[in-house]
Amino acid sequence: MANDIEKTEDGAPIIIADGLLTDEVIKRAELQVNGLNKIKEISLKITNKNDWVIMNGKPCLNNTGCMKVANLWGVSFHSPVISEDKRTDDRGDYILFTAAGEGEFRGRVVNDIGTFSTRDKLFGSVGGNLKPLADVDLPSIKKGAITNWQSRILKKILGLSFEMSDLEKRNISPANNVNHASGGAGGGLISSAQANRLYAISKTAKKTDEQLKDIIAEYGYSSSKEIKKEDYEEICKKAEEKEIPFGE
Repeated sequence: MANDIEKTEDGAPIIIADGLLTDEVIKRAELQVNGLNKIKEISLKITNKNDWVIMNGKPCLNNTGCMKVANLWGVSFHSPVISEDKRTDDRGDYILFTAAGEGEFRGRVVNDIGTFSTRDKLFGSVGGNLKPLADVDLPSIKKGAITNWQSRILKKILGLSFEMSDLEKRNISPANNVNHASGGAGGGLISSAQANRLYAISKTAKKTDEQLKDIIAEYGYSSSKEIKKEDYEEICKKAEEKEIPFGE
């Protein structure tokens, strides 16, 4: 038979296709899962409530938290390239900062980007109203883009992803709780932060606004505000693809 069916200790079936899924492969995978869980557990031990912020109900490491975890495991952040993009929508002018760069861990190098805009509710609004652009603390917005980049690098390179239950087990109660969502709460649409990140990804890949609109249109959307969460990652990957010059 091409496929043999075995069972794990809890009775779940394991399909071994042509001998590819061997006992050794399974053991190695289980060790990797245990290792990732241990990394998360130890990382939580070195943080406290001041190292976290709650965004849309999900815990995120702030700058001090990212640096603690990076130093603990020996992750290096290579200096990111920071870009500043002035944009306008139906609510007026705003600035989107993008941090793009590499992180390294034991010879493995990964790339990612982080974004933050003057529409951030922690720094860009007061009493539920947007601040005038001149009143927004731009250095804090820029730092927010860098922190977002650091957090994404740690997630990619160490497999770190946290839920509120993880913090609750360590009795960590972050003081800052910010809701950044603008469309995703009810209709399953992406947030404004996710839309900004998509735009930044396309810019990093040197795509024009028209090219990004064409990509979005391929999925039946006329605007990034309409994008459903289920299509978001696929659209990001499409926007990230480098253009190949004719003749190469």
